[in-house]
Amino acid sequence: MSEKKPGQRFHSLNAEQVEVLHQVLSEVVPIHGRGNFPTLELRPRDIIIAVRARLQRQGITVRDVRLNGSTASHVLVRDNGTSYKDLDIIFGVELPSQEEFQPSKAAAGTESIKRKKMVIKVYIASSSGSTSIKKQQQDVMGFLAANRIEFEECDIAANEANRKWMRENIPEESRPATGNPLPPQIFNESKYCGNYEAFFDAREDNAVYAFLGLTAPPGSKEAVAQAKKAQQ
Repeated sequence: MSEKKPGQRFHSLNAEQVEVLHQVLSEVVPIHGRGNFPTLELRPRDIIIAVRARLQRQGITVRDVRLNGSTASHVLVRDNGTSYKDLDIIFGVELPSQEEFQPSKAAAGTESIKRKKMVIKVYIASSSGSTSIKKQQQDVMGFLAANRIEFEECDIAANEANRKWMRENIPEESRPATGNPLPPQIFNESKYCGNYEAFFDAREDNAVYAFLGLTAPPGSKEAVAQAKKAQQ
């Protein structure tokens, strides 16, 4: 390790410190949500990768990423008798000029509004006499509600327009060989996602968000699986 001179803010890590840093960034830590938000379990390195990639996609240059506070002391000083409770990660970035930054903010806001308007639509039959269909409908809507995925319940039994729209917008290759498509049928706005069987298969494969055309939340099983697949 190079010697740290007076007034010098940085120095190189030795092999032991690098190993401690690797352990800190690779350890799964819980992030407790407030209210009804679930507790997420994430590795700090995955958070850094995700945030850095998002910043770069927005055209923001990331100069460096630093640890601060007790975590940094834990990495630098061996057996100092202290532990760390908070993980402070600081991203050093180069923001665009004010003229460039304002349009970027406006564009980001517009994109956010568009995303908020995207709603999953579940077409159901409230008066169906089929126990199987009722169970499937409850299964889909229960999953969406439990995972805080916004959705709209569209009843084809009480609204003939819903029935007509659902039948007209299911792709030909997804229709049954005989008869009409049965609920539940799932759409992302006007884009067809699939029926209950497709939803069930996606859930078994931890791929429901992809099935719905949504981005999986960071730390979810699906997001972790996608990250591992991307690294292969």
